[in-house]
Amino acid sequence: MDWPENSPDLNPIDRLWHIMKCEVAEQKPANKSQLIQVLELVWYGAIKRKFKVLVNSTPSRNKEFIEAKGAVTRY
Repeated sequence: MDWPENSPDLNPIDRLWHIMKCEVAEQKPANKSQLIQVLELVWYGAIKRKFKVLVNSTPSRNKEFIEAKGAVTRY
């Protein structure tokens, strides 16, 4: 499959980083030590399950992207 430039809609890791950033921001770590703790909690917690869901949704994301002819999708 040709991969369009600048297409985060198709890359599950981009979505994962966004989810992780939001979850870390909710915790409001005050220093580097707290940040590391929060990152580990988020990563080893639900984020792994969310990544699996993102990867499994790849075919439907690709289909929607193709149908949208490269335009913005709901993902």
